[in-house]
Amino acid sequence: MVHHYVQNYYGELIILLGKAIFCVPPENSTLLARYFYLRGFMNTLCSKRLDALSDFQNLYKTDMEIFPTNLVKALVDSLQKDERSQADQRPELKRLIFKVKTDNEMVLVQADDHVKKFQLPKTHMLQEDFVKRIQESGIVKDVATIHRLFEALTVGSCKSDLGLDSAMRSPSNILH
Repeated sequence: MVHHYVQNYYGELIILLGKAIFCVPPENSTLLARYFYLRGFMNTLCSKRLDALSDFQNLYKTDMEIFPTNLVKALVDSLQKDERSQADQRPELKRLIFKVKTDNEMVLVQADDHVKKFQLPKTHMLQEDFVKRIQESGIVKDVATIHRLFEALTVGSCKSDLGLDSAMRSPSNILH
């Protein structure tokens, strides 16, 4: 009987965290990341693995500093066949699973990864990809700052993608 009450409590908490996530402005990425973390953890406790992975994917895009890598690896490893096929139908989860699997393999091969190699892209880039690359490079982790950087680099050009190569060649694009 106690288990039932605990599960109801977790369910209510997941709903409240969803409402809180909806109300947080995108500029407040720190708070948003904490909510995604908590809701992902609550979904894990309720055995809602796909919902948990979705929250952790959003967390990964928001703040990599608090990303629970080991928990996500365990979640991915615990997926049932039907859950795995459902996850493969969702591109964001498929990317997360691929990343977790490839990172796991890279840890076995590459023990010393404290120096990251970073190259500027040569083609146009969507804002989401820009955020991901900047976070992975370690230059900046805060999403709001990365969005401001993206906006600064795309002044006078298309706001949905970023051609860093052309922006770097033409400083006037940055100074407007």
